[in-house]
Amino acid sequence: MNDPQQYRLPDFLIVGAMGAGTTSLARYLDEHPDVHIPRKEAHFFDKGKNWKRGARYYAQVFSSYSGEKRMGEKTPAYCFRPDHQPPIPERIAEMLPGVQLIWCLRNPVDRAYSHWWHSMWHGRERVSFEAALQRESCRPTKHSRAYRQRGVYVQQIRAFMPLFPLERMHFLVSERLFTDPRPTVREVYEFLAVDPTFEGQRVELQWNPARRVAWPLPWHRILVKLYRRYPRRLIFLRGLMWRKRPKMKPDTRRALEEFFKPYNQELAELVGLNPNIWR
Repeated sequence: MNDPQQYRLPDFLIVGAMGAGTTSLARYLDEHPDVHIPRKEAHFFDKGKNWKRGARYYAQVFSSYSGEKRMGEKTPAYCFRPDHQPPIPERIAEMLPGVQLIWCLRNPVDRAYSHWWHSMWHGRERVSFEAALQRESCRPTKHSRAYRQRGVYVQQIRAFMPLFPLERMHFLVSERLFTDPRPTVREVYEFLAVDPTFEGQRVELQWNPARRVAWPLPWHRILVKLYRRYPRRLIFLRGLMWRKRPKMKPDTRRALEEFFKPYNQELAELVGLNPNIWR
């Protein structure tokens, strides 16, 4: 492991959650003249092969840094580490002992549905949302399609607390970022100690919105890649690949709300959120 002190490494991380507006927040922050965030997710602390390459490799992620006051990165996979493997909080604390953490917290019911739709888009999921939820318990805990477990935020935050006090964490509600982004982003500016009066032009643009996607097709992922490469020649494929996302079934929503209710209450008490925020 290279000596981290030899390199300019990030002083804040957007650690999660997946499907909770982290891409939008990163784009908003990067527009600030005193903040730098590379667009690509580093996956340094959650991927063993990257971690083994050390600080020198990690510093290369920030090759476009040009002297901004604050430098960070966004990898929402950092917050989810079932069975305490890999030891992400420990790795972060070892490499970046003074780092600040930013959490985007979205209604876990909507996050789960968005996550499923994202998996459909990329061809990783081939069954309905209800069937995917039933299969989740049979899949490995660390599976990328852990729709419910990735929304149990309080467990993820508690895993970081022994090494990172709450004073070094900032929690924002994603729904507020979507509907009232400017004051929400301003609070993040204040947390990072950069000019909070800066008014970015990107704010109010939502990145990575819900996509239209085909119903499960074994070759859907291949079609998407081909269409992106040859959009004019393969225009006829659009009707096969993209369909409007259906609404979640009311019974499914109610069941998920009951599942998340005790976790959300514990979360509200832990970090000081309004306990009725997602009711």
